[in-house]
Amino acid sequence: MKIKGAIGVAILAFAGILGCSTEDTDIVNPLDEGGILGSGTPGDPFQLRTAEQVDDLLRINSTSNFLLMNDIDLSEYIAQNYGDEGWAPINEFLGVLDGGNFTLAGLYINRPATDNVGFFGTMGADNNATTIVTTIQNLTIEIAAAGSVTGLSRVGGLIGNANDGVAITNVHIRGGDADAKVESVAAGSDTDFGRTGGLVGNADRTSISLSSSSVIIESGMSNRIGGLVGMLNFSTVDQSYASGDINSAAFRVGGLIGFTNGAGTAITNSYATGNINITASATDDIGGFIGASSSSILPETNIANCYSTGNLNLDVTGYEPGFAPGNSDSLVSGDGDGGTAIFGSTAQAITNGSGGDLTADSRDQGVGFTLLSVASANCGTDFSSFDSAIWSCANGSFPVLINNP
Repeated sequence: MKIKGAIGVAILAFAGILGCSTEDTDIVNPLDEGGILGSGTPGDPFQLRTAEQVDDLLRINSTSNFLLMNDIDLSEYIAQNYGDEGWAPINEFLGVLDGGNFTLAGLYINRPATDNVGFFGTMGADNNATTIVTTIQNLTIEIAAAGSVTGLSRVGGLIGNANDGVAITNVHIRGGDADAKVESVAAGSDTDFGRTGGLVGNADRTSISLSSSSVIIESGMSNRIGGLVGMLNFSTVDQSYASGDINSAAFRVGGLIGFTNGAGTAITNSYATGNINITASATDDIGGFIGASSSSILPETNIANCYSTGNLNLDVTGYEPGFAPGNSDSLVSGDGDGGTAIFGSTAQAITNGSGGDLTADSRDQGVGFTLLSVASANCGTDFSSFDSAIWSCANGSFPVLINNP
């Protein structure tokens, strides 16, 4: 049996650097065992066929190129090698993982005292630059039925902390059943507490496109919780969505993004449909799309062709419902600062902690936002700015993404 955990990985990495076998121990570099095709280059990636190959090779050869060759169920492997704590997040990966449009299923993590939790923990160059150093693409990760990816802060189904130069394309987080979730147990108002999303917890100088999350998001009283990304900083999201519900006592909570910051941050051609259920909060920075955005974000140029349709059930005194309420004039699910084609639905229910219906109070939208009746929405007029090469639209419903249905 191979040794797992930090010590085992360190020994494996050392053996890989020396390029020698480890016949005098039970620690074996999988490349020395043979049977693994590929050389790890862009034109000849290592081919991954088993859970053990995924685990060992991604940790040891962290700057190489990898291609998943088939669906892999991780559940039995995780149980045998990591026990109740579940998968140990892979850190400092600086290579390329192409999922080949296959699925890694059965993921579960139970590390409530650990920051930077996901299939990958921390990755990226950590150099305040956007130059791509890590690419994850064409992959689905399925969280085990009734299971979770649980950590303290910076928690995501794919990556806990994407830290400079990470590109994520066509990656999807889903559940083995309706109860699968991503969860932060952090408690406190510090800006670094929480930062949790279905796909990525903290995204710094990261590019996300054609991706999605459809699992439940849960958090305690913390900060920056989103259906797709918790914290989006100097980063972009395009043609992506979140459809899972959010159950939280946090603040800066959004159906797609919890908090956005940084010049150049852009969210385009994206949407959120999950309900947001806030059990307690001392703030109204809770939105159907974005919880809050810093003053450096210019919604009129950085949020375009987006919508949200989920209900907001809020135990917040004096809450003013919003699309991106923090540091903006927005209401319900639209950008009141003059964004391009930002929509919400009249079918949304918005209630406060006393059970009062706030929906009727949210009809007066700012410039750039339209509240639509789903039954009467017209593609030719209501969604005329939505690019027909990106969106498919049928009258009486909201558009869907052609390349990310």
